[in-house]
Amino acid sequence: MIMRNYLNLVLSATLSLVFVSPCNAQTVQRAPGMRPLTVDGVWQHNPQTTNRDALRYHRQGVNLYDHAKMKDAIAQFNEAIKLEPKVAEFYYRRGDCWIELDKLKEAYADYTKAIELEPNHYPAYKRRARIDYERGKLEDAVKDYDSAAKRSPNKIERAEIIKLKAKIHSFMNKHDLAIEDLTQAVALNKTAHALMLRGNSYFSLKQYKKAIDDYTEAIKYKSPKLQERLFSMRADAYEKIGRFDLAKKDRKDAKSIVDDSWGGVLQDMDKQTKL
Repeated sequence: MIMRNYLNLVLSATLSLVFVSPCNAQTVQRAPGMRPLTVDGVWQHNPQTTNRDALRYHRQGVNLYDHAKMKDAIAQFNEAIKLEPKVAEFYYRRGDCWIELDKLKEAYADYTKAIELEPNHYPAYKRRARIDYERGKLEDAVKDYDSAAKRSPNKIERAEIIKLKAKIHSFMNKHDLAIEDLTQAVALNKTAHALMLRGNSYFSLKQYKKAIDDYTEAIKYKSPKLQERLFSMRADAYEKIGRFDLAKKDRKDAKSIVDDSWGGVLQDMDKQTKL
């Protein structure tokens, strides 16, 4: 499905040396970052209505969505909207169903309606930004991610949104703007991933010493998913400034991590074989 894989396949494939795209799949395999409607650590938003029938349709829609019954879920949200047409959450939830059916036009309209009814509904901006990106409207995607970041009440979530905006800027070869974004993200939530992304942008601008500084700081976090890549990229940066001795050491460390990883995999396979 288009939206289900667009961040993984498009951003990761096009920028494979730059980005790591997380995939958050639980009850239903859905687009990276999308979560079951009943399990969202950040966005716990109840529909702004006391209409019991509308709320019942909403709950039924949520349950059907979580069980991958999108068309049935849409029917429930339709009924909720008929009863309460000014509740943003109903449109937002229906938009998520359209996404799963690859109906981007309908999803975009629902997210836009949710924003119109509730301008601070930051998840709707996030979803709409993804559709903007899929349609090639990169400037619109940046604006929507910016709107989402400004409205998010959680600084860790805000940092993640800003990183998404930075990825778009890098995709547009606006690495200076990506660095500004990532500096904000680092200030909000300093992680190996954010430092790596900023280091990559510095590398793209041929500011190799700054890239090395970010890679070095990121390596201190000893992230199991990023460590090999960080050593490899720092080796590339060292080579650019003529420090082939340090580059050689980093490549050796990167290889050691890969060898250790494969050793663990082979050990597990051996254990399974003996069972």
